[in-house]
Amino acid sequence: MKPVDIHPEAQSELLESARFYQARLPGFGRRFAAAVRKAIRGVRENPLRYPVIENDIRQCRVLRFPYALV
Repeated sequence: MKPVDIHPEAQSELLESARFYQARLPGFGRRFAAAVRKAIRGVRENPLRYPVIENDIRQCRVLRFPYALV
């Protein structure tokens, strides 16, 4: 499996987003975090599966949420 690094600003944004979803609907923040973890797992297992968006940068959409991993 490939290692995955999460930029500190991205980590902060993810935590903020999880709090936002949790405040909107109890349990939804956990669903968001689980969807992000699943996307990270997918990238680690098969990074070439995701489309190139620019040069050699790929993007993995987070299912059911308006987020993507780059």
